[in-house]
Amino acid sequence: MGVEVTIVDSHAKILSFLCADVSGNLETSMRHMGIQFRMHENIQSITRQGDKVILKFSDGSMKSDVLLYALGRIPNTDGLGLEALGIQCQKRGWIETNKHYQTNISHIYAVGDLIGAPALAATGMEQGRIAALHACDSNETLTSSHLPMAIYTIPEVAWVGKTSTALDKQNHNYVAGFGFYRETARGQIIGDSNSMLKLLVDAQSRKILGVHIVGESASELVHIGQMVMNLNGTVDDLICHVFNYPTLAECYKMAALHCSNQLKKKQSPNNAKGSYI
Repeated sequence: MGVEVTIVDSHAKILSFLCADVSGNLETSMRHMGIQFRMHENIQSITRQGDKVILKFSDGSMKSDVLLYALGRIPNTDGLGLEALGIQCQKRGWIETNKHYQTNISHIYAVGDLIGAPALAATGMEQGRIAALHACDSNETLTSSHLPMAIYTIPEVAWVGKTSTALDKQNHNYVAGFGFYRETARGQIIGDSNSMLKLLVDAQSRKILGVHIVGESASELVHIGQMVMNLNGTVDDLICHVFNYPTLAECYKMAALHCSNQLKKKQSPNNAKGSYI
């Protein structure tokens, strides 16, 4: 939109809870758009000087026209009268519920952001549906064990399941496969040479452990992988599937074939260490 943007963050990397290659890809794309980063910075003070905002750091300062300050979310329960109702809350005010989204007062339900993670609009709507069914004597529960997540940046980021970091900490035997937008006709049509789709696959069962996407329509594409995971599918289901041409969804097949190739190498008695893309 023609606005110069600088991101100031106290962390060493942006979105460190993502796979390192995914957050790195996003940062590279944002730098290409002219966004500047000041990482590992602790803001000492924020003041206004005329029509400018001044941020002071331990080793300097910067001036800006506008400041957007973001520091997470807390439940907005003030004024709801929860104490008068006797509803129990967790630390910081999140409302406690059971799997039917009942509070400790059985005829009072709570869903959505007030009950904490994942605090997503889509999940909140499903929680509300389940709560309403239970209030009408149905025992349906949230059956989707793999919930999709998305960050609506440019480019978008979306993921479901485990990250490489989590699997490495567990010493999990897995492979990672990649499908790059630039290798698809649709990616070439839209001129996207940087975006990618990443699959994490268990080396024994061949089940998909995680899907990570950075690029256009990531928040839409992630549901394909989510569906396969929730149906206990394997990487072979993606290999055998036919995707429309030209589409970005073809990245699933590319990433799945990449995983399959690596799995074959792992099973080979002459397997050499390392991986390739």
